[in-house]
Amino acid sequence: MEFFDTAFTYLAPILVLLSLFLKGKKRYYALNALAIVNILLIFNSVFIIRQLYAFVKMAMEMNVKPDPNAKIEIGWQDVKNWLIILVPFLFLIKPIMGNRILSLLMLFLFLNNWLVYVFDCVKGKSNFYFSSFTTYHLPFQMMHYFSWFVFLYAAFWFIKYLPYQKKILQFNR
Repeated sequence: MEFFDTAFTYLAPILVLLSLFLKGKKRYYALNALAIVNILLIFNSVFIIRQLYAFVKMAMEMNVKPDPNAKIEIGWQDVKNWLIILVPFLFLIKPIMGNRILSLLMLFLFLNNWLVYVFDCVKGKSNFYFSSFTTYHLPFQMMHYFSWFVFLYAAFWFIKYLPYQKKILQFNR
């Protein structure tokens, strides 16, 4: 599940561009594929929630308690993390499912740290590269993602829940 956000950062810009430049039936296929890629982010949200739960559970087992006098500050990273967890669940709403603007917002949230790093390197402030993605078992992760993509596309097509399914069927008549 840790590959799902990486796959999103590669597929979302391609599908958004395809939905802008393609015409007719192909455009709607790209928008439906973007909707499924957006929905697959829910798996990433569940993965993050499981990690947070494991972290809290570990802290409780070690009897770590927060300082009651500590000042709580909510910064950009906190807001970004909550948005990465919560926004994908909005993609279950049919009119929002294939929304390109919301997809680009999610792309910005995922690439925010990378963009800051690039700007810091250009300014000469940083030369250290850090990546949270490992290529270990990459072919299996890609097949896992692709199988979920195909399964969800087929399931949503079968229950007639894809946002542009009716328009594609109109082209076939």
